Amino acid sequence: MKLDEQFLQETGLGDMPADEKAEFLDYLNDALATRIGERIAEKLSPEQLAEFDQISDQTAASKWLGENCPDYHEIITRAISELKDEVRASRDQLL
Repeated sequence: MKLDEQFLQETGLGDMPADEKAEFLDYLNDALATRIGERIAEKLSPEQLAEFDQISDQTAASKWLGENCPDYHEIITRAISELKDEVRASRDQLL
């Protein structure tokens, strides 16, 4: 899942200058990927992590996660929601 213009609109940052939007979205997407990765890694054994690291195809990765970390969709949804709340809370500082 990639955060986009819609995410910025939902968090009140839709009026951010275009050059700042792109940079901020890159930052947010990196932060989101890190959070999700850390949370999923907590649920996997070292062997499972090594196996997952070998997967390069996104479809195969989703299938593997479905089998080995069944709540990964919930992890993603929760991480996006938390990030959205944090951005909303910092909206005035960010603009």
